[in-house]
Amino acid sequence: GEVCDKSLNSTVDEADVLLATKGKAFSMIRMLSACIHQKSNISIAVILQTVSVCLGFILVTIFCCWSGLHRLTSLSIVIYEVFWLLAILLIPKIRKP
Repeated sequence: GEVCDKSLNSTVDEADVLLATKGKAFSMIRMLSACIHQKSNISIAVILQTVSVCLGFILVTIFCCWSGLHRLTSLSIVIYEVFWLLAILLIPKIRKP
């Protein structure tokens, strides 16, 4: 708590530079374009995560109501999680600039 309060209440005179340019317009436009593209990739990843969670809840509900919970094995849960992990990691990488 103390560390958080201290960092929130203090001001920073200097900060690390994450993006730099020599002042050319083309470089600045490319940086802005890359930032916009990265924001789009983050949005896609968040949407995929939300879909995977919602679909998981729906599937577990269906299994509980109709098939019985005994059909939901640890292996099927691991396969489901690995599928969504790969989807969330690979789909944004496909959309590189």
